[in-house]
Amino acid sequence: MNKTRVAVAVLLPFIAPLIAGAVPIGDFPALDKIIDAADAFAYQAQKHEKRQESLKSILPEREAAEPPAEPDDEQPENQIGEVLGKPVYRDEIRTGEDIRLSTEFHRLFAHPVMEEYKREHKDDITPTESEIAAATACFDKEHQQRLEGQELQLRWQLKAAERKLAAGGVTEEVEKNLNTQRRSLQSRLTPPGRSFAASMLNNWNFQRYLYDGYGGGRILWQQAGLEAFDAMHQWLTSLEKDGKFKITDPELRSVFYEYWTTMKHGTLCRSAELTHFCSPKASRAGSEKCSEEEKGTSLISANPATTNQ
Repeated sequence: MNKTRVAVAVLLPFIAPLIAGAVPIGDFPALDKIIDAADAFAYQAQKHEKRQESLKSILPEREAAEPPAEPDDEQPENQIGEVLGKPVYRDEIRTGEDIRLSTEFHRLFAHPVMEEYKREHKDDITPTESEIAAATACFDKEHQQRLEGQELQLRWQLKAAERKLAAGGVTEEVEKNLNTQRRSLQSRLTPPGRSFAASMLNNWNFQRYLYDGYGGGRILWQQAGLEAFDAMHQWLTSLEKDGKFKITDPELRSVFYEYWTTMKHGTLCRSAELTHFCSPKASRAGSEKCSEEEKGTSLISANPATTNQ
């Protein structure tokens, strides 16, 4: 399969909204960057497999689906670091074909300090009710616009699937497929709503807070929204220097940071390249730079995830 086909196969969920006009082309990364992202995706898959093999010698061997074992406090050599004053042990690392090691270290080390940081800065990060209401209205409006011309067909397909399920007499596999189709159609017909808007705003406020406080830098386009890529790296190294966490095994520490140091990412840009990436503080202060309504609209235009609701 050539590179162009790989790009289409991997990134079709991102390209389709652009073709359909769901995302303004001025707010979407250039298509050549999308092709590059597909190449990076394939490269990283191969690299990840090699990395898993190289680390088998330093990780405990367990069945793929087996949960992490209880830490062995009697064996200090089993400790690989600590987070917020609590020890972290090698046996807490889950292993398996579908588990990326760097993701495990982020779960064990980054997630606890992130949750503490969010609690400490809750007033700066938590969106206001008016912000959530504005974003909800924008998301729901954009969702309804995407449904124009196809809502009746989708509802007819949903009714047909429900009738077949109610009638029964189908094989287990057919029933499973019908239930999957029903859930998919229900999801496509249901507006994102308040919970989605609140989740997006919480993440966006947190990312922008890091961006403002830790040197700005590049921004990564993710399915779940924009990520302050360089700022998050700087933030974590700062927390490590402050003793919030430490990874004593040098090789495992390099795995923890490989997301920022060695892993290739497809679409990285600067804040100036985005039409909207406003400061939460600016919007709360009523700045003309980013009103509450604009904030909701900017989340739609700047986040690929909104096109998949």
